[in-house]
Amino acid sequence: YQRCVTDTVLSFDGFVAMTERASLSPALLPGRVAQTGKPEWLVELEPERFARASVAAAEGLVSGAAFPVAVEGDMAGVLEAFSSTRQPRDRALERTLAGVGAQIGQFLRRKRAEEERQQLLVRERQARAEAEAAASTLRKLGRVSEVALEHLPLNDLLNALLSRLVEVLEADSASILLLGEDGQLHVRATVGLERELASEVAVPLGAGLAGRVAATRKPMLVPDLSQVELVSPVLRDRGINSLVAIPLVAEDRVIGVVHAGSEAYAQFTEEDARLLELIGDRIALAINQAALFEAEQLAQDRLQFLGEASTLLASSLDVEATLRRVAQLAVPHFADWCTVELGDTRVAIAGTPHE
Repeated sequence: YQRCVTDTVLSFDGFVAMTERASLSPALLPGRVAQTGKPEWLVELEPERFARASVAAAEGLVSGAAFPVAVEGDMAGVLEAFSSTRQPRDRALERTLAGVGAQIGQFLRRKRAEEERQQLLVRERQARAEAEAAASTLRKLGRVSEVALEHLPLNDLLNALLSRLVEVLEADSASILLLGEDGQLHVRATVGLERELASEVAVPLGAGLAGRVAATRKPMLVPDLSQVELVSPVLRDRGINSLVAIPLVAEDRVIGVVHAGSEAYAQFTEEDARLLELIGDRIALAINQAALFEAEQLAQDRLQFLGEASTLLASSLDVEATLRRVAQLAVPHFADWCTVELGDTRVAIAGTPHE
């Protein structure tokens, strides 16, 4: 509710100040009008009907009127008018002021409609932007998922995933570090850092950027790489100045870290970090599945070797001939070179030794 006080000749500062502090209690004039929705005309500003009477009298106000301002049937405000001369109730003036109140209501209705229209446009733009961002995210996830679903050897899979990651994040580099049996992170694949790999070192959990990401299981967004401690000089040597990194978690177990870097400062945003987390879920799953597949394949190869070796050992009593065939069998299965020695005598050799 807003109050309007006419002031053409005299100063009514005290009355205006008191009016601004007044509440819309039903005990007060504007509160009664707002509650009943009916105008009131006060020929005399008497204390019984007008709580501001003493201040009004001190500043020379004698008569007053108040009119409701409605917007589509809802009370939006009260229009008050006061006079320094006694004003008997004037029906024509009352209709005029009531008309002014109605026009104010119409104005407020149009204003409200315009504000609602502007808010609707803003919401539509936001919804469109969110829809476009979601569609873009889905497209990017789809690009990564295409690779993640392919049955590739682990090394080929990691390289393919990083190539897609650099593409969708518009990055200059990307790396995957996996947790080794020694409890440290080791670079398993990289794009954009191939020349610097010679100086790459293992990263202990909790140390450096990748170690902290793995230890805390929280993503890290770094707008300026010079402000963080690194275990390896590789990223700085490459000229990487900003980076986003996330942990790789499979079956509630941290298996590594993936990060993307850019030569530009502050290249990545929170949206990129969230996208990389979604991509990371797929990468971790793909890595886990590839590792399980390779382990299963290795176990099958070993079983096949044992079966074939058992058959060979049972097929002949010629020791040297049998052992030569076993050595030849071992080379394609799990060795590049194999010898069999009995005592001080070498009885079988297969493959070519590497000096």
